[in-house]
Amino acid sequence: GVSFSPDGEILASASADNTVKLWRKDGTLINTLLGHSDGVLGVSFSPNGEIIASASSDQTLKLWKRDGSLLKTLCGHSDSVLGVSFSSDGEIIASASSDQTVKLWKRDGTLIKTLFGHSNCVSGVIFSPDGKMIVSASWDNTIKLWRRDGTLIRTLPGHTDGVSGVSFSPDGEMIVSASWDNTIKLWRRDGTLIKTLFGHSNWVFGVSFSPDGKTLASASGDNTVNLWKRDGTLIKTFLGHTDGVLGVSFSSDGKILASASRDQTIILWDLTIDVDQLVALGCYWLKDYFITHPDRKQELSVGEDQEVLKATPSLLFTQGQQLAKVGNVLQSLALFKEAEKRDARLPFNLEKDVLEPAALYWVNRGKSYRDGGHPNLSNLIFNKARKIYPNIDMKLLAEIQPLEAMEAVDKWKNEPEMNPYKTAIEIEPNVDIVCWSSDKIILVW
Repeated sequence: GVSFSPDGEILASASADNTVKLWRKDGTLINTLLGHSDGVLGVSFSPNGEIIASASSDQTLKLWKRDGSLLKTLCGHSDSVLGVSFSSDGEIIASASSDQTVKLWKRDGTLIKTLFGHSNCVSGVIFSPDGKMIVSASWDNTIKLWRRDGTLIRTLPGHTDGVSGVSFSPDGEMIVSASWDNTIKLWRRDGTLIKTLFGHSNWVFGVSFSPDGKTLASASGDNTVNLWKRDGTLIKTFLGHTDGVLGVSFSSDGKILASASRDQTIILWDLTIDVDQLVALGCYWLKDYFITHPDRKQELSVGEDQEVLKATPSLLFTQGQQLAKVGNVLQSLALFKEAEKRDARLPFNLEKDVLEPAALYWVNRGKSYRDGGHPNLSNLIFNKARKIYPNIDMKLLAEIQPLEAMEAVDKWKNEPEMNPYKTAIEIEPNVDIVCWSSDKIILVW
């Protein structure tokens, strides 16, 4: 995760290398906080910016002074601590854990209360701006609203997979949630669902409102950051990371958006630059060479505007290809169209550059769900691949059908359940049965 200090002058990043790093806005590394014995999964500043709380897989929370000195270690969770948040008055700290609980602590480390109710890991927790409500996100697919004293107010169902993060709008009237179901949901404070946002092609790991509450940013496993209007309109997709993006944070003035990724980098996006340039620019890169190149000094590279603008068409073209490879057809097409508008000589091929790679991505996703024991979901994904690119190699898609037939026989189902096999034959005539009986089927193709 990543978090700006309330004054916007310091950025804190949490890392699987067991450290928290503090950075200036210009990308200069200030300090590395050492003390956790396992990966750090979350980080948060107190409202006055003087205390930093970190959450770790070592089952602890640590409180640090802004200068990096350790104040206290909070022990009590029985599994990884995934998230941490301060109340608006700075008096209470909430922690979310894989032990399925939320714990409330005083700043001196005294445990106030443990909140029970989730049936799976609690992945995120946040206080409302007025400090009267606590919202927790869980892998049990739900969001829970709690009073400050720990009383459960209500449970919000709606996501179809684990909820990975939550955030409040600055006015406290809206809650936004991020989920593994690839969606973002906007809720009223009373729990009413306002809207579901679609736009990512992989899990959404984190979400955050801008300080003025007019926009929100989302971080996704599809390697992108999306910027949205408060009404759910997609403004822009930011490309630059080469692996899943785990968290986002706005500076206090709303001019900078920080994104943290599995690619071991943080990108600072300058939101004052024309957003069309942002797609290609990426702005400022903070490269953590202490992880991969411990013998080298940490570096900051800043994109040169003119060079970037000259390279924009080819960069947009490449980024369009990258988006297609993670199954994102609409945004890929948008980038290709923009690239063609700027340079009509680019050799764009709809089938080769967008449809086929996008369909192959979803075929592979379908296979992974099938192998994980989710045949119904894999079927839906295979159908999605077919719709994107009907000419895709049918041998790939045929795999799922005979496997369904095999499951049907294994479960002693009736002959009509052999229909998936018939469908497989229609798709790929080379699929054949060597032998089959009421308890066994052997397929060869």
